[in-house]
Amino acid sequence: MTKTKRVVNVLQGILMVLFGAALIAFPDLGLFFAVFVIGISLFLRGAGALIYYFQMARSMVGGKSLLYQGIIYLDLGLFAASLMNNGAMVIVCYIAVVNVLAGLIDLLRAVELIREGSRRWVFNAALALVSFAVAAAAITLEVLDFHTDLIVYIYAGGLLYAAIQRIAGSFRRTAIVYIP
Repeated sequence: MTKTKRVVNVLQGILMVLFGAALIAFPDLGLFFAVFVIGISLFLRGAGALIYYFQMARSMVGGKSLLYQGIIYLDLGLFAASLMNNGAMVIVCYIAVVNVLAGLIDLLRAVELIREGSRRWVFNAALALVSFAVAAAAITLEVLDFHTDLIVYIYAGGLLYAAIQRIAGSFRRTAIVYIP
């Protein structure tokens, strides 16, 4: 990881901590604000991936996957931003689906690490279980008609956890491998 990427990761982590703290401080508008920020961040990530594809990745091996990722992120961002005028149930379902997809990705990574013989599969399996649990809790709390503040607190806790992971990961040493 380059120094610039490390600084960007730390800044993103700090922004995530500030956003999580704002969600905890103002939970009334938290669900709609969370969907707005999710929509904007997915849109920007998709736009960045598309710009990178058209500038560089067109001629790279596997570059088409960046095009598809960019289109999917852009579409998910626009869809999330369009949910702001809908009710809390639709927003909670969207957050639950995103958590289930993240859990599936972590579960697939864990299976891949098991095949490679790595011990790190336990961490990815635990992340998958946490993602599934958050999705189930969000749906259950909404179906049982709990106040949406609890869902905002769960989301803010996950955001703070991800921010701490991002900041800590930016200070982790990485090996530099030179290919002759």
